[in-house]
Amino acid sequence: MSGKNDYLEKDEKPPPAPPQAASSLSSSTPSTSNIPQNDSSDSTVIILASEPPQQIKDKALKLKKKYKQSKIDLLLEKEKKQKLYKCVVTLANELKNTKEQVQELREQSNSEERNWYEGGMYRIIANKSGPELLPNIQNNVFQRGFKKEAVSLSDLFFDLVIVTAFMRVGLAIQDNGGLKLPQLFYFVLFWLIWGKEASFATRFDTTDLSSQVVTLLTCFAVLFGSLGSKSDFNSTECTSIMVVALFVALLHFLLHFRVWYWFVDVSPNSELIAVKDYALYVMLGTSLESLTWIVGISLSEQNSKWRWIVFVTAIVFSFRLPRTFLPNDFHAACSKRGVLFILTLGFILQSIVLVASPFFDYQTPSAEQFFFLGLPCFLLFCIKLLYVDDSFSVDPEDHALLVNRAAGFFFHIGQLSLLLATTILGGGLNLLTQ
Repeated sequence: MSGKNDYLEKDEKPPPAPPQAASSLSSSTPSTSNIPQNDSSDSTVIILASEPPQQIKDKALKLKKKYKQSKIDLLLEKEKKQKLYKCVVTLANELKNTKEQVQELREQSNSEERNWYEGGMYRIIANKSGPELLPNIQNNVFQRGFKKEAVSLSDLFFDLVIVTAFMRVGLAIQDNGGLKLPQLFYFVLFWLIWGKEASFATRFDTTDLSSQVVTLLTCFAVLFGSLGSKSDFNSTECTSIMVVALFVALLHFLLHFRVWYWFVDVSPNSELIAVKDYALYVMLGTSLESLTWIVGISLSEQNSKWRWIVFVTAIVFSFRLPRTFLPNDFHAACSKRGVLFILTLGFILQSIVLVASPFFDYQTPSAEQFFFLGLPCFLLFCIKLLYVDDSFSVDPEDHALLVNRAAGFFFHIGQLSLLLATTILGGGLNLLTQ
């Protein structure tokens, strides 16, 4: 420990190095003239050696490859994020649609579970009384609905009354031995009354007490009017039938006046303006029809030869073009037509059995009697298979009512002709039975 410390304590310089050591030290130490000087005097950057050019090129190539790969990875990650974002947006839209459908189903369930007498004569909604659109039509008036119950019990009862009126006309055809002009107009009139009720029931809620009262009054009017189905134009019974038609027209004028009043404040830019336009359209038709019936009723029996013109004019005003302003519940409308036709076939079969009763021995029926009753049943069942389809094999877009108005018009005429022909067939079978 006496080396360097001894010289420091004595404040003396160490002895000079040997010549060989000095030379080796000088040879191993680089020249300061080749060392670049930094601006700062405290730090000096010394480059001891430089890399070869080939290694630099290799590193540059590796960096380029890494850059390209990183760029590709970023693009892939961006695409994945875009796909993930689209999936999230799609999922959010599906959740929104599901929530709306659940809300619609809840409203539909509440509407179906509501008692017919709930709310009294006029239901109060938002401090205002008036009719309600069906839930599926209220959400979008330009879409067809498939959620409402097709035929309610009240509708079924009303269909029974209408078919009873059809059978009364069929009995008049049977007694006359053929179809006469008054009976043709009476049949068309009863069919149009059914069409008015069906048109309103497939667009608006009919579970309130006011709609039930209107249906009951219409049933009374149809039953009373059907009693005069055998009469001619120059009879009092014909006047009674015109009074019935006038009464029903005024009832539906008031019903649609309530609809118009309910939607009177709807904005012209709203889709619900179609409801208001539809109400005005029906009010105009029923008012013209009512004026026509008033003219026909005022005609005396001496001028009864002109009453057929009154019937034709009133029928034209009473007819509703399909797809006018406000669409209806397509599924319910088709089901109502099918139920009406099935009930007509059932009443015809019942009338055949009643007519055949006096000629049959029900204590010991013979094989001929079984065969006779079986043939009409087989015939009517085949007619049902031809004209009433339960499988819904036809796409709604291809249905005549939805193709265009002309096709819908001829479809209604075809349905009327089918009902009339079936009623005439029932009268003919009754004559054969006798």
